[in-house]
Amino acid sequence: PEAVARYAGAYDAVFMDQYPVPGQPFNWLADSILRARGLVRPGGQVWAVLQGFGGGKEAAQGWPRLPNPREAQALGASALASGSQGLLVFHWRFFSKDPALRQAFGLFSRRLSAMQAWLPLTPGLPPGMALTHLGRVQADPGGGPAVRTGWSDGSGGRLILAVNTTAYRVEVALSGVSGAARQLWSGGSLPAVGGQMRCFLGPLETRAWLWPAR
Repeated sequence: PEAVARYAGAYDAVFMDQYPVPGQPFNWLADSILRARGLVRPGGQVWAVLQGFGGGKEAAQGWPRLPNPREAQALGASALASGSQGLLVFHWRFFSKDPALRQAFGLFSRRLSAMQAWLPLTPGLPPGMALTHLGRVQADPGGGPAVRTGWSDGSGGRLILAVNTTAYRVEVALSGVSGAARQLWSGGSLPAVGGQMRCFLGPLETRAWLWPAR
């Protein structure tokens, strides 16, 4: 991302293509998107290129295996939470040969469709909301928060996307909320008690919560 400013006169969008699986911190891509957003020229966009390759001849270059389905989902969701304005996957001829990974990217595509009205997201949380990590797991290896969030207001309400970017189960409390949040993908609702909503996110789990428009 540090090279973004050098090409400011030549691009409409910049593409962050950091591929972290399995040897780099998982948030390498998300952190690069956040940095690029601060450097991109006015009107320029920041897109993410998701890792869909690994193993075979790529093993000698530092990518001994494909991302697993959970990693693929979390890579895409963390890119969105970081404010990515578009997504690509490198490369179809790699991940399409793996049935589980192909299915994971298909599920992610359907989740994107469900969120389309709220994209792109703003990184973090709306004013007045805060996320507190409870328990021992609070940060990723790079020192960032274990759970990344992005948000957007739309005609259908307020959407909060939360992604656990660690290999551990994490408990969080979201404060500054009222009423029950509808869980966009899994169904059901999650209530707020005393202005706070608490939940667990499994390793690399992604949640999307929706509050009605006011």
